[in-house]
Amino acid sequence: MARRSVPGVLAEPGGGINMISKMPRPKRETSLTFRGDNWGMRRGEIDASIPVNQRLATRFIFVRQAGEAWQQFAWSNRSVYYGALSFKVTENTRYTASAEYFDYLASPPSPRSTVASTSPLNAFTWHGNGDINGLTLNGVYIPWDFSPLGPNNRRDEQIFRFANQVQHRFNDLLSLRVAANFSRVHRSDLRLSGTQITTKVVNGLTVPGSDAL
Repeated sequence: MARRSVPGVLAEPGGGINMISKMPRPKRETSLTFRGDNWGMRRGEIDASIPVNQRLATRFIFVRQAGEAWQQFAWSNRSVYYGALSFKVTENTRYTASAEYFDYLASPPSPRSTVASTSPLNAFTWHGNGDINGLTLNGVYIPWDFSPLGPNNRRDEQIFRFANQVQHRFNDLLSLRVAANFSRVHRSDLRLSGTQITTKVVNGLTVPGSDAL
């Protein structure tokens, strides 16, 4: 991605993250990166810095990431487009700007706490996480990668961000930076309502049904 992040992560991060946008570099260079994991996640990235002259430099990045996760029915497709420019106004004054667009379509991993206490799988919660994988609880066998929401879980998200700043350096000890940012997010989540898990018998064991909700 255009920002420092952990590759291959399917779930949304929580807490605070210190993100630093990649800026144009003073020399022409291009890198091509491919990554993958054991769950089928594949990620490709093209990163090109193109200085125009001694005052103006640009940088362009394209990222494509797609694949499945450890949980049943969980997958994600993500595309990132990023561009930045840096212009040297004077010897001590520089203007920089960046724009990025995220296109994200996924079936995120389902939280196990969505199962109601009235369900046959009432022990299938975050607090019982270490007790359920591959064990039989309340007469129901719980696979370690079971998804409570089944295939009925979809997230569609688009994010646009624009940032620019002017920085002036007065001396070795003092500089001034003025910045302005804009962002827009559109996200839609599709899930079926209700919390009753369906079950079926396979080889003498009661297991969760394919349609979890």
